[in-house]
Amino acid sequence: MSSFVPEGFEPAHDMNHVRPDDTPNWTESYAFWAYWENHYLYMHFQRHPDDSSLWRGYITVNGDDGSIIASHGFGREHSVFGPGYQQCHAMCESPFESYRVKVDTIGQRSDWKSLRAAPLQSLDNNIVPLKLDLQLLSVSATYAPMRGQAATHSNASWTHFTPCHALGYITIGNERTFIDGAGYRDHSAGVRSFDAMRSGYMLTGVFPSGRSFMAIGVGTTQEHGATTFMGVGGVTVDGKVAYGSKIDVPEQTISLPIPCSDLGAIRFESEHGESTINLRTTNQGVVFALLPPNFESIGLPQGLKTRLFYHEWRLDMEWDGERGTGGWEPCILTE
Repeated sequence: MSSFVPEGFEPAHDMNHVRPDDTPNWTESYAFWAYWENHYLYMHFQRHPDDSSLWRGYITVNGDDGSIIASHGFGREHSVFGPGYQQCHAMCESPFESYRVKVDTIGQRSDWKSLRAAPLQSLDNNIVPLKLDLQLLSVSATYAPMRGQAATHSNASWTHFTPCHALGYITIGNERTFIDGAGYRDHSAGVRSFDAMRSGYMLTGVFPSGRSFMAIGVGTTQEHGATTFMGVGGVTVDGKVAYGSKIDVPEQTISLPIPCSDLGAIRFESEHGESTINLRTTNQGVVFALLPPNFESIGLPQGLKTRLFYHEWRLDMEWDGERGTGGWEPCILTE
């Protein structure tokens, strides 16, 4: 078995899962990130909660001027080897080692400031052809910090996080760009209900040396009304994953992103010792509303109280003098 496969899992776990019979709000989710020069890509796929043969897929291309090109659609499953539909899908080439993402669709031009005020507009004269052919190659073992814990955090039964090298092409209109940079991907399955979720966060980072980290915290409302908060994560040094015995995140971790500002530092205590990573925001990101039971929409809906929303945001980071890049997802509760 490949050394990239996390302990306790099999290669088949990196591909599509079969929905358990009569399981309310069961879903499966994949996400992909790629970072290059002044842009980054974020993609998310999720099964429809009522019909698992339907996938929702979206792609956002985020520029350093705050611009966004986004596409959001639904379709029947393209392959059992990965998520998505014909115009927007991903396929596993080698479990826990390589995924190939392909997109051939129409994107809508927008920006993160507009999407904080209103949802992504329906197709109009701001559309542009959008194509993507991208390979994400694992640079270290996959993190598997959550397994069998759906009852406590209402997020999934397990979640995988894989630091990657992203290699391929993106074409926007007639402009083709070569992508050669850092990447990340995640994959989860299980019961997911936004009704029970509270505020939370996710942080990831990849460095040229191959070091990486991830941390996720999810708040959940329990039956007696109290909120419990679970934070897990780890760091990889010299190819070895070490989960954090203690993780301290910056105070601003659950807050609206302020572009081009210091976010603070995340600190891990693990088998690798103490790791401190300094984080700084860029001007690249996008906002999503989280709607029951487990739907997402690009931008915040007008005239509808959005109980829960999150930003997907690019970070620059520094770890013992080495520069890296990654993502931040603060999830914010409005009630």
